[in-house]
Amino acid sequence: MVRHSETKLKLAASALVFTSYMALAATENGSRDILLIPLAAISIMPLIERLDSRFPLFRKLTTAVTLLFSLSLLLMTSRIHIVPALAALIMYVQIYSLVHRKEGRNYNHILLMSFLLLLVAIHSTPTPGIALVFPLFLAACASTLVSLEAYTAGRAAEGTLPAALVPLTQKELSLHRPRPRRVDVLFSSWVFVSTLLIAGVAAAFFVLVPRVQVGILAQAGAPNVFLTGLSSEVDLSMGGRIDLDPTPVFVATFPEEEGGLYDGELFWRTTSFDKYTGSGWTRQGVRWFGSNLNQYARRFSVMGGPRGSHEGIDRFDLSEDRIVKQDIFLNVPPETGLPALSLLKSLIPHKISGKYRFAWDPAGDFTARMHPISQSGVVYSAWSTINRPSDEKLRAAPGDFERYFMPQDFELLTDQNLLPETLELIRRITRDAPTAYEKILAIKVWLTQGEFTYSLIIPDLPKDHPIDAFILDTQMGHCELYASAMALSLRSLGIPSRVVSGYRGG
Repeated sequence: MVRHSETKLKLAASALVFTSYMALAATENGSRDILLIPLAAISIMPLIERLDSRFPLFRKLTTAVTLLFSLSLLLMTSRIHIVPALAALIMYVQIYSLVHRKEGRNYNHILLMSFLLLLVAIHSTPTPGIALVFPLFLAACASTLVSLEAYTAGRAAEGTLPAALVPLTQKELSLHRPRPRRVDVLFSSWVFVSTLLIAGVAAAFFVLVPRVQVGILAQAGAPNVFLTGLSSEVDLSMGGRIDLDPTPVFVATFPEEEGGLYDGELFWRTTSFDKYTGSGWTRQGVRWFGSNLNQYARRFSVMGGPRGSHEGIDRFDLSEDRIVKQDIFLNVPPETGLPALSLLKSLIPHKISGKYRFAWDPAGDFTARMHPISQSGVVYSAWSTINRPSDEKLRAAPGDFERYFMPQDFELLTDQNLLPETLELIRRITRDAPTAYEKILAIKVWLTQGEFTYSLIIPDLPKDHPIDAFILDTQMGHCELYASAMALSLRSLGIPSRVVSGYRGG
């Protein structure tokens, strides 16, 4: 009897643990791969329980592992966010309790840790899929509680509970005859069915009513909401809405400019995207930008003090006509790169920023990165080369770009998949432009002064040929669509182009 109830309890606890990981998988940054953790734990549970019950040394060993894990987690809390650290601790306690030999208190640990993992999932921007996890989690929780009650009652009736857990003496227990088994079964079934009904009603309400950006009505009636900011890649096929994030990103001053004011355009470049995937952009990097830059890449990739000290980066003279210094306090450095006016020449951190190492990204595109990425503010000085060539000089620039690049780099920077009707439209727009610069101007005027409308409502574009749909059909969208249309249009004309990411204004 006890063995049968114990088996049911283990199955219920395993289901509870698995549904808590399903909740983690149903978040924006979640992955189905995380479900491998409970599956692995459930599969090795019989072996670990056997080792735990037969070999006292094994329990001492696992206790030592727990202490080492706790110590390492404590040391890492200064480098990682508090939520991932707590999630790791919760997951460890939960899995440890599940796989080892269990008493009543261990099942209570599993219940508590599973509930805490559900809270972590809710905190981590859940997707609509979490609405399906809730009834499963509640059902598994109810099943675990009912099975735990039956298991505890069975062990008490047989006198196998530890002394500290026996509620009555054996004499008193004999005076209180246990409820007939049929009544126990009916009572457990009633509790289980009632819990399922409550969970079903709660899940239906959760799914049908828009709350915390999940739910069927919220998904169908309102678009995906994104905040303005930078990301490590660009996906052009995601529809929704963009909300402006008013949080200050950084503060910049110009200590060497007259009156502390800079009269040029405020384009704060962070990085660029050179590889077009067909539905968005990623970074790959080019091998060669020409002889001068190639020499620089070999000789001046990193300059500064010894490892662990404040290190800066420097570039060589690129025929500058003006150098502008910026002192920048950055609240939270983005992973994409450090913002500075383009074209960045050198960058040096201030001592108050801590021990960080600045280095050029290996993609060779003037992107400056910081290692490690700080979770707090950082202060640095940046020197940018500002070139303002005249229209005459730009018109006279040679248009045979292919000779400046290695073949694979030129192919990367001119790769595009625009449809024939889009290509024909671009050729019509640029047919009267004799030079590459005038073709660029023609594309710019077409996108900014024609029938296109800037909007923070992101249109639903197909994953296949989204820019063709933007150019030929919707003609409405946000900056990533305009930049992508510009870059791909120029690429179709044999002009190497990339999409640049960063901030504008100030």
